[in-house]
Amino acid sequence: MRRQVQKQRASLDSSMKRSDSMLRSQSKYFDSVSLARDMEQNNRNLSSFVNNLREREKKEKQKMWMRIGLGIVFLAIGIIGVTRKRKVKK
Repeated sequence: MRRQVQKQRASLDSSMKRSDSMLRSQSKYFDSVSLARDMEQNNRNLSSFVNNLREREKKEKQKMWMRIGLGIVFLAIGIIGVTRKRKVKK
């Protein structure tokens, strides 16, 4: 009877080792798949963020040049207004 119990224990231990090994390999596979998926999602998010940042900078530059242009126009109008001759009253 002891021999039979020892055989069953040995069988149980070997099956436990095999199942643990299979679980470890399966978890490594799922970890690598999830890691690849996360990396791909991070890359997409980063590229989207960079594109949004570039768009915003482009709009800010357009606004800046518009303000500079309007400032130059108003400066020219002010200079013309100051330098033109006024009619002399008699």
